[in-house]
Amino acid sequence: QQTPFGWYDCPELDQARAVELTAESGAKIEPRLDEAMGRDTIARFIALALGAEMGISLALHGAPGMSLSDIPRQRLSIINLETVRAISQAAGQALDPLRFRGNLLIDGAPAFSEFDWVGRTIAVAGTRLEVESRITRCQATSVDLETGKRDIDLPKILMRGWDHADCGVYVETKNAGRLAPGDSLVFID
Repeated sequence: QQTPFGWYDCPELDQARAVELTAESGAKIEPRLDEAMGRDTIARFIALALGAEMGISLALHGAPGMSLSDIPRQRLSIINLETVRAISQAAGQALDPLRFRGNLLIDGAPAFSEFDWVGRTIAVAGTRLEVESRITRCQATSVDLETGKRDIDLPKILMRGWDHADCGVYVETKNAGRLAPGDSLVFID
């Protein structure tokens, strides 16, 4: 939901219990990750999409307590919607901010200004967040979320326009808290 100062709260993957899969026919199913039958359904769906005739055999397994991430420790990410708008303009098409898999999306800050926050502590609704580093983007962000097809070369667009391949920042949560759309971001230091 968009708000004037647009915080968006995206659920973390560990808390997700179901995924929505859409077949080429448009049929949708929502198998559950916490049930063996749901995991089997997801594995069969992926095998069919990849081509079962190629002899692909898949199984989906859980890894409780594990984090499969681009960084060694679990962190939240902040994506600035004005940065996404600037990248969209350079790409010549509107990009869905969800392409960047952010936990928190902000609106109202100048494009790429979040990079200046590295090393600072911010707070949202009493939750302190230490801004740790910029997020270097890989080819996964070049894929359209609706079609699953690569529609742009995002790292190349970033390099061409800004001499880096970064979008968003990683933050470490310093205390527990509950965030909601419309919460304000303040700088502590």
